[in-house]
Amino acid sequence: SLQSSVFSLQSPVSSLQSLFWNVLPKMKPEVLRSVLPLLKRSGGDVLQNQATEGDVLQNQATGRDVLQNQATGGDVLQNQATGRDVLQNQATGGDVLQNQATGRDVLQNQATGRDVLQNQATGGDVLQNQATGGDILPTPGA
Repeated sequence: SLQSSVFSLQSPVSSLQSLFWNVLPKMKPEVLRSVLPLLKRSGGDVLQNQATEGDVLQNQATGRDVLQNQATGGDVLQNQATGRDVLQNQATGGDVLQNQATGRDVLQNQATGRDVLQNQATGGDVLQNQATGGDILPTPGA
């Protein structure tokens, strides 16, 4: 059955923001406009079960979709303020978002099964692969 597996944020958003002070200044303005609202969100369910083919990520403040269904082959992430695409379709197999300072991937292609988002400061996972069932955000000090 298509049972929803919803995870919850497990660390303060401020800790996630602090991890990206070295990354965010290097991002393009259109990327920042979509990323910052995600970082500022204080809690609540973030990722929904991809097996449902429903919305992957919802904006908890508005209930609007932030990440659209990846199965559609459409845009993965849109800037809600402008409607412009920020992250391109992952079906390309290319990198979703790069750290402009290092050229390394920040968000990696989910099709690879690799970690979705890495902490550039530590090299550890910030968002873990949904297939693992692990935490979305690590608990501080864990």
